[in-house]
Amino acid sequence: MKRFSVGVVGGGQVASVVHIPLLSCVERVRVMYVADVKDTRPLADTYNINSFKVGEDLSKLPECDIALLAIPVGVRTPYIEEFSRRSTSVFSEKPFATDMESHERFLRLVKNISCDFMSTCFSSVNQLKSLVESDVLGSISKISISEGSIMGSTGKGADTYRSSSKLAGGGVLMERGSQTLAQLSYILDNCEIAAEESKVVMQDGLDIDVNARLRASGAQDCDISFAISIVKPLGYLTRVAFEKAEVVYDHYRAESHLRISGLKSSGAPAFELKPDGKWATNMTQAYYLRWKRFLDQLDGVIPLDSRRETSIQTTRLMEEIYEKSGDGAP
Repeated sequence: MKRFSVGVVGGGQVASVVHIPLLSCVERVRVMYVADVKDTRPLADTYNINSFKVGEDLSKLPECDIALLAIPVGVRTPYIEEFSRRSTSVFSEKPFATDMESHERFLRLVKNISCDFMSTCFSSVNQLKSLVESDVLGSISKISISEGSIMGSTGKGADTYRSSSKLAGGGVLMERGSQTLAQLSYILDNCEIAAEESKVVMQDGLDIDVNARLRASGAQDCDISFAISIVKPLGYLTRVAFEKAEVVYDHYRAESHLRISGLKSSGAPAFELKPDGKWATNMTQAYYLRWKRFLDQLDGVIPLDSRRETSIQTTRLMEEIYEKSGDGAP
């Protein structure tokens, strides 16, 4: 089993709370450094790694096998270009890219690249994917996805990257919806999904409320309603109407179970599927499994398809949703 050195670019919350603590416990990984435009010495000292303050000359960053890009999507391009010159593998936080042109360019630049769509490792998601592919419940007639709550005070200053469309790439659709759309694309792996119409509500240059009608074609042929908001209490729920039953789950929570109801053949009451033990039932497990998949791919254990791992369909869907809204979306 090969050992990998990892350089972390970005010392914010997802790196300090999730990635660095997790990777520090993985035997085949050695975290070499954390780099940021801000001082990362306290974080680096905690994990006994090197700290670097990023300047304009990115060539000064140390060599590593894998670069974790835990920085806003709007400032990633120079780093991807630098690591491309070094033939360094890249693991990126979501969203992967803001548009198809950038997405395709990043794939051309870096041979081994993936994105942290960790919800694809949830137990409920993989059980649903198995139900879809096995055809045990018949074909899908409709999918409904709702995600949102009223966003009050966050305690973050106005200078947070999420307040800038240039840095964040967009609002709620990019920041949260990219994970959910990647999960949908993963479940409907053998389908093409397209946005047919959408409405996007903007505030201060950022989308805060999105409603879209999508259409899946291919292995499944069905309508998909997708709503995401930070100004409406939509809850977090996905409903999948099959020919023989309805499946409901909270796509946002790793611990969520699939609830199956309306089995027409048996008249059985609603029930929940118990996790099978192979996939994540908490967020830490999901991040670990996503990292394990990428490390196994780099080690040659399983093949790496970067177009699928970066969910290029997600980028296309977000671009289409913005374009079809005609509401001045980013």
